[in-house]
Amino acid sequence: MTNKRIVNVRVTCVAFIGLMLGILFAYNWVLSRLKTWHIVVIILFVLAFCIAVFVYASLTKQYNSKHEYRKNVSSVLKISSICFLFAFIFGSVLILKPVYDALKLKDFDDKVTVSGVVCDYVHEDKTYKKFIITNCSVIEDEKLNKLDCKIVIFTSKATSVKLGDKVIFDGTLNRYGFANFGATKLYQNIGYQCFVNVDSLEMINGKQSLKDQIKNVTYQRLIENMNYDNATISYAVLFGEKQGLDQEISDMFNSAGISHILAVSGLHIGILVAALYFIFKKLKLNKYLRVILLSLILLFYCYLCSFTPSVCRASIMAVILALCDIYKIEYDSLSSLSIAGVIILLISPLSLFTISFQLSFLCIFAIISLAPSITRLLQKIKTPKILASSLAISISTSLAIIPVLCNSFCKVGLLGVIANVFVLPLFSVTYVLTFVLIVLSLILPFMGFLLCIPELFLHLIKVVADYCSQLDFAMFKVFSVSYWILALIILFAIVLHFFMIKKYFKFAILAIVLVSVVSLFANCLIENKYSGENLIFCQNYKTNTFYYVKDNKVTMIGSDLDIDYLYSQLKTLKLKTIDNIIAYDLQLNDLSNLTEICSEFEVKKIYLPKRFEYDSIANRFDNVEIYNEEITVGDVTYKEIIYNDAVIAVYVKTLDLGNLLVPELSPTQNESKYLIDNFGALDIIYLNKTGLNVDKQDIESKLYIYNDAGKDTGGIGLKDIKYLVINEMTKGEFGL
Repeated sequence: MTNKRIVNVRVTCVAFIGLMLGILFAYNWVLSRLKTWHIVVIILFVLAFCIAVFVYASLTKQYNSKHEYRKNVSSVLKISSICFLFAFIFGSVLILKPVYDALKLKDFDDKVTVSGVVCDYVHEDKTYKKFIITNCSVIEDEKLNKLDCKIVIFTSKATSVKLGDKVIFDGTLNRYGFANFGATKLYQNIGYQCFVNVDSLEMINGKQSLKDQIKNVTYQRLIENMNYDNATISYAVLFGEKQGLDQEISDMFNSAGISHILAVSGLHIGILVAALYFIFKKLKLNKYLRVILLSLILLFYCYLCSFTPSVCRASIMAVILALCDIYKIEYDSLSSLSIAGVIILLISPLSLFTISFQLSFLCIFAIISLAPSITRLLQKIKTPKILASSLAISISTSLAIIPVLCNSFCKVGLLGVIANVFVLPLFSVTYVLTFVLIVLSLILPFMGFLLCIPELFLHLIKVVADYCSQLDFAMFKVFSVSYWILALIILFAIVLHFFMIKKYFKFAILAIVLVSVVSLFANCLIENKYSGENLIFCQNYKTNTFYYVKDNKVTMIGSDLDIDYLYSQLKTLKLKTIDNIIAYDLQLNDLSNLTEICSEFEVKKIYLPKRFEYDSIANRFDNVEIYNEEITVGDVTYKEIIYNDAVIAVYVKTLDLGNLLVPELSPTQNESKYLIDNFGALDIIYLNKTGLNVDKQDIESKLYIYNDAGKDTGGIGLKDIKYLVINEMTKGEFGL
């Protein structure tokens, strides 16, 4: 035992790790998230580590060559140390250009003429539609500017949007805040967002790409031959795009822990490859022709799915497996996974930051490293082999992806492990039948009626999902989880499966790691305990929403936001409940959303302005109080600022923090002047795209709460303001 290797090092795996670490390092460096001493320490540590491994390999070469189990160790370690260093450097260089390009984007604050082509139909909400355009051009002061990025457009729900349509409109363009951005936007090459009035939006039928034509025709076939909900689910299953998918159905699948079937992943590719190989064998095709056909079909399917990381990963691994089978090479899952990761990151380094990449690679790693041990454990307690294998895969993948799910979503389901055991066999049949029959209906449209067959299986899946989603105990709210937990889970898996050391030593390491994971995870679930008075502002695209927290009693001021936004905000703030809501901005067409918020967050009391004193509204809530422009809740007094019969700002007075003014989004010039003339003596003013003119020389800055703020245009001084709330992106413009 002492002469054996402790672990079999895979050079490809080491290169993959080095590439990921290099990308992470440079990404945080460019965004100024690392201090100078952090940068120096990381670089020195990487160099020292690689040199130490290389020197160790050189010094032990003679010893290793004398033992059969260790004869290649020195060479492998030398190659691995060199590969790790070069991969780290290469990853650092790869990420620089796309991030620097994003940071160099400029705002278009004055009206410009924008044109582009619809490349992605993203989302439809109760009141708006959202889609993405590419090949964008901007005409500013009669000068044509070509944009190397995409633009997200929000417009009326009634807007008719088709892939390939040309879009022309006049408006302003707002950059995404890339200093604090989600890297997914950068990965998608989205640089701007804008809100466009439907009257100023011109849509011109354009020439669709082959991909768009196939997807549009497929969508129509599904709509014609299935009920609408099943058609949108099938479309998501085939292409991973939730076009037209009802939010309630999406939430139902999330709650049941089976939402992964709505995003094309390794599961889909695995089923497709198995079906193709079955057909190839029946046709008795030559083994080389099988690999060629398989590669071409998977490449085309990746193209249809927009080359998402999960589809590319599964396709690359499938082709590697097929090549190993032809040339009688032993297939190593970890090496195959690493090769797929290296290829994807070399082509698109920003893929690393997408949830698709993270979940896909973590799931396969868990299946490789954790599932075998869990399977053996289940078989020891007399679990049938097939069931043990299914449960082991479900349990291992769930454990590996929990940290990512906690940071990406606001709820985590407990029944996913069990639900997947029942759903996956049904889904395998559903996916194959849907895929085969949709191809058949594209060739022979009159055969579309056969899609009623997979629709039956899809109905059974929905029954399981609906049942699981109705069980309240199956879901629990989560806060952001430290990625150290993920690192420890990966370490646990590596030690468990890959380390060849004595059992008692291995168990000791596993026990320490497991206790650390549980301790860190438990700490991440504890609510914040806020001391004193706190005013917390959260960005919202509709209106200003903020929270007054004292003695852990939470009063939310403003209610016009989707429950998903609220989940995200409270998760960041580590708050689980809301005690009171002052719903001054209530929208009558959004009552159901507010009702859901009150139920989900155990709201004890809701305050409504007198204009909403209707029985039909009051009866929707358990404890309602009507106020007339002003209300005191605990130690905070709230007052509406009315101008021309409209609420243009809210005024808040607290015991310790003083007087606060929060203007509504984008007040007019007259409204701005009214606020400045009547509310000059303040402790805090909150600027969120308000357009209020502020003279930087008159600001005594002591408090910064970063959000989308108005710009310094000079003119009106606010000499009595102690605190100004601004966006970090505009910090320099105020000389702060």
